[in-house]
Amino acid sequence: MEYNMPYRVGLIGAGRIGCEFDDCHARAYKRNPKTDLVAIFDKKFDKAVSACSKWEVPVAGDEINIAELGLNIISICTPPQTHFDILQEVLLADSRIKAIYCEKPIAIDLNEAKEMVKMCRDRKVILQVNHQRRFGTPMFTFSRGIFNTGTHMVDLLRQYFGEVKSIRIENSGSRFLIFENITIEIQELDIDKPVFEFKIPTHDLIIKGVEHLVDCLDNRHDSISNGEQAIADLEVLWKLKSLEK
Repeated sequence: MEYNMPYRVGLIGAGRIGCEFDDCHARAYKRNPKTDLVAIFDKKFDKAVSACSKWEVPVAGDEINIAELGLNIISICTPPQTHFDILQEVLLADSRIKAIYCEKPIAIDLNEAKEMVKMCRDRKVILQVNHQRRFGTPMFTFSRGIFNTGTHMVDLLRQYFGEVKSIRIENSGSRFLIFENITIEIQELDIDKPVFEFKIPTHDLIIKGVEHLVDCLDNRHDSISNGEQAIADLEVLWKLKSLEK
């Protein structure tokens, strides 16, 4: 069932990804009509105050004091080695937390990452990790015809992503190939110059991440960038690290 009131949000970490980049958590929450950013915390109090002034947020703090704020969503935008302690502190502080949007990587220590996922699962709190490129729709652009270059595109995408589950064409004319775990927009250029490009979106992805998180809360489903996915990523990173000389 859809939540009728805006979700009250607290943001921990007033640095670049939290409050300073063009595509940051603060901007994403301020842009979403279903979220109300009410507090920003940072261990440097002047930084929290400055961020609150910039984003017109009423509560600033240098300690994570959330018990009286009635928060539903927490964004953790601090260095990864701090994520475990902060998540644990947040969950113990207030049972009204419904979701945590944690920056990537979920943690550095694999055991801490697993415990973070367990703590959220036990409390039925959605844990979404900001692997933000999951929230954008890639585009494959090609030229020289659907039965010429287009056949290479389809064959390559099937090799990478498996079988096409369905095809969607919108009123605007945009066309999408829908695979098991990804949707890809395709664009055919009516030019003779050869074009064969797979483009990953890079803008406004945290905005889309907040939109996705709100949809998860409204419709009670898990995030496409959940803690289990983040653990799988971290396991691969540690294997890569172990092979370094």
